[in-house]
Amino acid sequence: YADTLKKSPNADLIRFNLSILYQDQEKIDLAKKELQNIIDRGKWVGLYKAYNNLGDIYRIEGDYEKALDYFEKSVKENPSHERALNNIGMVYLENGNSLQSLTYFCKAIIVDPDFETAMTNYNNALTTLDKVYEKDLAFLYLGVLNSGIFSPSPLNNVVFKTKSCSDKECSITFSMRLKKLEFLFTSFILCKPDNGPIFKANFVNFDS
Repeated sequence: YADTLKKSPNADLIRFNLSILYQDQEKIDLAKKELQNIIDRGKWVGLYKAYNNLGDIYRIEGDYEKALDYFEKSVKENPSHERALNNIGMVYLENGNSLQSLTYFCKAIIVDPDFETAMTNYNNALTTLDKVYEKDLAFLYLGVLNSGIFSPSPLNNVVFKTKSCSDKECSITFSMRLKKLEFLFTSFILCKPDNGPIFKANFVNFDS
């Protein structure tokens, strides 16, 4: 690879492969140098891969600010790059923002439903959220409403249909319209009576 690059210094694919070899050999500074060279040229069709791999190096080193910056540049170059989407989710998850991380894991899974790493990370984030909020759902409720992570749907997108109550439980039905790339977190279906505590639904059935 090094010999090829002496003769063809603009061979970005070769340079990218060389950076991977350097990473495998734990020659991290050399790997960074090759990836930065590709980025500085800005000509390669796979530029999003260089951004993602450089971001991954910074994430492993614990420089989350730089990692997030490069992952976001990767997604800007290629909005369907599932690995960069998953990596953004990992940055948020590792920094304690499980709620934000879920949206990126979902986007990665939408791009590639067989992406097992993103699915595992999604489940880990849900488990973390359950532990964080199990004693006080009010924080989760406020997080969903006020964090700026989620956008409110127009009122006519979620329509109340039926309600059936007994002494111990109520069954409530809604219909909804989801736009492209919108997703429904059934785990976040929360109930808030006018006077009473917030609680999760015991059973959620989603009929697509």
